[in-house]
Amino acid sequence: MDPDTIELSNLSKQFAYAKLASEIDSCDDREELKNIAKSFCKLYYKQQETMKLIEKTRFINSYSFIYSARPGTPASELVNVDKELAKRRLSILQDALEKINIQSKKEFLNKTTEVLFENKMKNQNKYFGRDMFLNSIIVESNEDLTGQLLNVKINNFNHNSLFGGIIINENKYYAA
Repeated sequence: MDPDTIELSNLSKQFAYAKLASEIDSCDDREELKNIAKSFCKLYYKQQETMKLIEKTRFINSYSFIYSARPGTPASELVNVDKELAKRRLSILQDALEKINIQSKKEFLNKTTEVLFENKMKNQNKYFGRDMFLNSIIVESNEDLTGQLLNVKINNFNHNSLFGGIIINENKYYAA
């Protein structure tokens, strides 16, 4: 295996870790083992680059799942990554995204953001809206806020939403 023939931009599932493992098991040539190790390093580098991209862009949301090829597509003819490895990779990715999500939400605490309110939540005196970053924001109100653009001071958050109170003036607000 020649590591110089591996193009990072063209890596596919055809080039699987199982292939590397089988070549290591059957190899007794020291130079070939060095090439296999270099190939492994290139693959590892590609995964690390993906994680660096996520950190750099600070994605706060992702619909991520374990990949499975659909029958009849070109992908169905490729060698799949081991399911357990795929699960571990997904877990690493989702943990990183969750960490970024929490950090992002914490940055909103005790800050004011402008919110366009979309609707009243079912059976509650709470209203749902979004800020300019499309964050979900929930406030409590006895008044109909639907369609209004109001300043909200954020005082709490969970995985999906920010919570706060409408700012009446610069010093007073009422909280959810």
